[in-house]
Amino acid sequence: MRAQSARCTPAVPTVTLTCLVSAWISSALIIWLGSLVFVAFGLFVGYLLPSDNAMQVVGPLMALLAFLGGMFIPLTPGSTMDRIGSLTPMYGLHNLALWPMGAESFSWWWVVNVLTWLAVFLGGAAWRMGRDTARV
Repeated sequence: MRAQSARCTPAVPTVTLTCLVSAWISSALIIWLGSLVFVAFGLFVGYLLPSDNAMQVVGPLMALLAFLGGMFIPLTPGSTMDRIGSLTPMYGLHNLALWPMGAESFSWWWVVNVLTWLAVFLGGAAWRMGRDTARV
């Protein structure tokens, strides 16, 4: 007997409860771990801007990044918007979160995207924190 795949695929006509549960748990874990990117983003913006202005910038910027990353409207693979969107922090996490549900085949570019943005935001937050604490 073949072992059941951890991923649910649309090609399989019968979807079992185990497949659904494992796909949802996998997606939840990916989103939870991927949220570290946006924790680092929040720290970076918090150190970069005065606290009164941070949310005025973060809200519209997150909406723009979500739009460009394909969260509101699916991006056509290979299109100009797909190429632009693949450079945003939302793109990799969005695709990784949908992958267990059978949305697309896995791409290591998504992981590279998430880790790169995590490094950028953590580096920016550390740089700004160093400058912020140097004043004290």
